[in-house]
Amino acid sequence: RGRIVPHAVFQAWFSYTILITFGLVWAIYRIFTSQASNLESLPDIKPLKENVRNYVPQKAAMPPGHTLELSQSQRFGNIEVTPVKVTKGNLEIEGWDPEGPVLKLFIKFKNVSNDQTIVPLDGELLFDQNRNRSLQDAGAVANQFVCKASEKSKAGKAVLVYARFADLDFEFRNQNLGRALKPGEEVTIYIPSETDGLGALKGDLIWRVHFRKGHSPKNYGVTTVFEVKFTSDDIQA
Repeated sequence: RGRIVPHAVFQAWFSYTILITFGLVWAIYRIFTSQASNLESLPDIKPLKENVRNYVPQKAAMPPGHTLELSQSQRFGNIEVTPVKVTKGNLEIEGWDPEGPVLKLFIKFKNVSNDQTIVPLDGELLFDQNRNRSLQDAGAVANQFVCKASEKSKAGKAVLVYARFADLDFEFRNQNLGRALKPGEEVTIYIPSETDGLGALKGDLIWRVHFRKGHSPKNYGVTTVFEVKFTSDDIQA
C-alpha cells in the first residue's frame, strides 16, 4: 500500500517550497537590478586595504537622479551639485604656455552637511585613469569623460580629461581644484577635457563626473558618479 503523507506535513512542505521559490526569484531580481544602484556609492580613489580602483564601464546606465541637465541641481550625499556651463577655449596652466582648445565643464559644489568638511573634487579623483589594458578594452577607462550620447556604448569613443601634467606639480588657473568645503560653503570647479577629438563632439553629448559626496562614519571618502546631458549648441566660446 502507498504511504499517506499527513496533511500537516504536506502543508509544511508546501509552504517551505513556496518560500524557497520566492527567495530564489528575489535573489535573481536583485542581481539584475543592482548594477545601476551600485554606482550610488563607490569607494574612494584609494581604498585602505585592497589596492583596487573602481572604473565604471563607459556604457553603464546611471541610477535614477544621476543624469542632470545644465543648471539643474541635485543632492548626492552631503554635496549638492549644479552643472553650470560648458565652454571651449584655451587652458591656462600656471608656469606653462596655454594649451587648447579644450572643453571645460563648470560645476558648482555645495556642502549641505551639518558637520563634515569635504573636498568634493581633487587631482586624485579628476586625473585618475585606468592603465589595465584588459579593462580598457572592456570600456572601463576612466570615470571622467565626455562623449557623444550615441557613442556612449562604444569603448574608445570618449574624450578624457586633460591629464598630461597630472604627475607634475602644476595648477590650472582659477580652477579651484582640491578646495575643502566646510558646512554651507560652495565652490565652482571646472573640469578640462583633452585637446584631441573635440571635432567629433557634435549633437547630443554626455559628460560623466566622479566626485566625493562625503565621508563614511569611519571617515573614509565616499564617491559617486553622475552624467550631464547637453548639446554642442550649449557650448559657449
